[in-house]
Amino acid sequence: MTNGSFRQIINQLDMRWRRRVPVIHQTETAECGLACLAMICGHFGKNIDLISLRRKFNLSARGANLAGINGIAEQLGMVTRALSLELDELGALKMPCILHWDFSHFVVLVSVKRNRYVLHDPARGRRYLGREEMSRYFTGIALEVWPGSEFLAETQQIRISLRSLINSIYGIKRTLAKIFCLSVVIEAINLVMPVGTQLVMDHAIPAGDRGLLTLISAGLMFFILLRAAVSMLRAWSSLVMSTLINIQWQSGLFNHLLRLPLAFFERRKLGDIQSRFGSLDTLRATFTTCVVGAIMDSIMVVGVFVMMLLYGGYLTWIVLGFTMVYVLIRLVTYGYYRQISEETLVRGPGPAPILWKACMVLPR
Repeated sequence: MTNGSFRQIINQLDMRWRRRVPVIHQTETAECGLACLAMICGHFGKNIDLISLRRKFNLSARGANLAGINGIAEQLGMVTRALSLELDELGALKMPCILHWDFSHFVVLVSVKRNRYVLHDPARGRRYLGREEMSRYFTGIALEVWPGSEFLAETQQIRISLRSLINSIYGIKRTLAKIFCLSVVIEAINLVMPVGTQLVMDHAIPAGDRGLLTLISAGLMFFILLRAAVSMLRAWSSLVMSTLINIQWQSGLFNHLLRLPLAFFERRKLGDIQSRFGSLDTLRATFTTCVVGAIMDSIMVVGVFVMMLLYGGYLTWIVLGFTMVYVLIRLVTYGYYRQISEETLVRGPGPAPILWKACMVLPR
């Protein structure tokens, strides 16, 4: 039996311990139905993104109605059942399911507990609503969705690798190599400085040796000046890298934007287009700050770990214990942090005036 067949049987028997419903945000104004189906597919083990769904099922600018969502779900190997029900009957549904929302939207109902409803809204993310707000927006139509006999638990996602991002920037590899070498020099100096201080405190001052004290002081002064000079060179290299990324990515995205068909703009709000440029700023900040910081931290961690093994002994394992606790906390909270970041991106500021003017001159 293949791994895919075994996973398919597990999905049909409903034997997985934890069944998490992912939060997937819509990128077009009329693809809330596709986003809901992507969430439910992810819940049952079929990890498919909106790009793949959009290419496979080309929707109009008006989006899909309940019948259209039902047809798409059947093509994905799912079984559906449309229901008309009252608010009190939501707890009896097979969840997650799709709800018709405010006569113009679709959301995923995740759970119902004591008049507390958990929804995954493609436009707003994870939401917790009470009975009053549910009765205000729920239209009384629901669509139950579950895997059928032809449903396959697989991954169909289009990913952009870090290597492709780096290779798309001319001159970035040479700049990164320069930053790495300069960071090695800076961190080596930072590790040598405490050794010089130790020599002064343990040997030069107790022995009253002025010659040794002068020699060590001169050496420390030399290393301080060298560290300042190397830090300036690294800051300049980081500025060059930031400029390379900013110019090439911004111009490339804008040129690609101008070559897109009119249907792309009809399905999106102007703020959605601006968010693409905002994402570039986030990526650029990651390369210029986080990447440089990661290089420095990695070198410092290796150096400090070696020094602690030589001087600290058992204290090294105490530090490693606290480090493991920190890593576990970060891993546990990563999903929530990512969800908040996605919601912040979706609810970001409106379009910039320059971009708004550029989009307004596009042919109609």
